[in-house]
Amino acid sequence: MPDRRLDFRCECGAECRVLVDVPPPGRASAAEFVRHCDQGRVWTVPGKPVRFFEKKEGEWKQVPRW
Repeated sequence: MPDRRLDFRCECGAECRVLVDVPPPGRASAAEFVRHCDQGRVWTVPGKPVRFFEKKEGEWKQVPRW
């Protein structure tokens, strides 16, 4: 499955990235939801979120699922 990424800035100020496993065309894709923190909005992703990143000190660092 191809990967897609969703980059956004959370309302708390953190720069966030979610790597999503997207099924090939023609296959059913269940949208999942991610939220960085209690201040942040809910984001819909088309597939399965597999890795989460935050920009820290100018570099993307992988972090545990929010």
